[in-house]
Amino acid sequence: MKNKLLATILLMAAAVCHGGVSVKTNRAALNLDDVCDGSWSDFSFQISGYDDQAFSFGYSGAAPLYQGMTYGFRLSKPQTGPLYADIPNCRFTARTTNLYWTMSRTNVPPPGTYYGELLSIDAANTNITRSLAQGTISVTWSLYLIDDDYFAAISRTSAQAGEVYVHPNWVAPPWIASTGEVGQIYVPWTSHNVLSSYVDTVQGNVDTVQTNVNTVSGMVVAAQSDINAHEALEGTNVHGLGTLAIVDDAPEDGSVYGRQDGVWTNIVTATGYVLTNEFQNTNVVFQAAIDAVEADVTTIEGKLVEYVGVDTGSSNNVTLADNTLTVIFKEAESVHSYEVISTADEEVRVMATTTNVTAAREGTTITLTVPAGTTLYGISGRWDAPNLGSSFTLVHGLGSDITDQIAPMFNAYREDNGWRIAAANLQLDMTNFDRYNVAGMETATICKFAITFPAQ
Repeated sequence: MKNKLLATILLMAAAVCHGGVSVKTNRAALNLDDVCDGSWSDFSFQISGYDDQAFSFGYSGAAPLYQGMTYGFRLSKPQTGPLYADIPNCRFTARTTNLYWTMSRTNVPPPGTYYGELLSIDAANTNITRSLAQGTISVTWSLYLIDDDYFAAISRTSAQAGEVYVHPNWVAPPWIASTGEVGQIYVPWTSHNVLSSYVDTVQGNVDTVQTNVNTVSGMVVAAQSDINAHEALEGTNVHGLGTLAIVDDAPEDGSVYGRQDGVWTNIVTATGYVLTNEFQNTNVVFQAAIDAVEADVTTIEGKLVEYVGVDTGSSNNVTLADNTLTVIFKEAESVHSYEVISTADEEVRVMATTTNVTAAREGTTITLTVPAGTTLYGISGRWDAPNLGSSFTLVHGLGSDITDQIAPMFNAYREDNGWRIAAANLQLDMTNFDRYNVAGMETATICKFAITFPAQ
């Protein structure tokens, strides 16, 4: 009987010796076709804040798992962060339908509810990523999260009498004697003398401040006295102006008076003032001079008209002193400005001597038709560079012979900010003299252009 009992005890002891605490494993069975629907409900685990953790996710569905992929697992609170845990790929073990990874208790975040997401990265196929699961993990409090060192220092104290605790040690304050006797005051006389010296210095500064306050107070009293004196005089005098009265007591007889030698004086008759009638005389002289200048101008204009008046279409020499000016007159003609293309964002206007010019755009070519007898002075418009490109061709309609070509002036601007486009340019097509090639328009915005032809 005793042998059987001994055998039972040995077996129990062996079981205790060879037994072990298993790591807490959080398991989830998922279908890859159903996960990550935005509800964050693929898994929901509750873990202790001081436990080492393991996670085992089993999968079914269209996308198998394999060794060539890498994985990561993150915890955050709230969903937008910050991150509390980021488990690297080296912690993962992947099989065809199962993922297994661990989290050390030192990486478990503080108590609270966190959002968790499992991610796969297919490095063999241009780093394709896919979220494999989204859920929540609640971390609960553990008493072993308490600072053990703090309690050990308090419970095993060896404090001396009068010492105070300054973490993590008991220390003697400066007012306790080195003998450790309770309540004994330890203030050296040297320290007392230093403190007394400080007190004396402060008292001296206080006395100085008081003296300054008394000085300022005396100044205030003196200033108040000056104010009172000024207020007593202001009824009859202006401070700093002698006996000049505040009250306007000049005579009221229609004349203009000013102060002279301490009294009101008529400025028309007084010595030293500009008399009113002198102003009137001066105005008469000025007016006569102005009239004379205007008469001279009229005379000069009459002479210019006399010499320059010539018939339309003829020329004449106008002699002015020693210089000769040749004036050429041309038959009067009307100039019209009107729109020849009205399509939105690509409008074109011309300035011509008739209203019969027409135009059309096909692709990146704008063709003008200029009737015989019509003089074309200018073309302006909008070019839809974002949709039509940075260049276009303008068939100008002025003739196809090189002798018909007139060198025009060209400018282009951005419509959005008005800046001139420095790179834009206009060149005569050397294979077809009836057209110009425009290039360098900026494709970020609609561009405005203007082409001006000199008088023909």
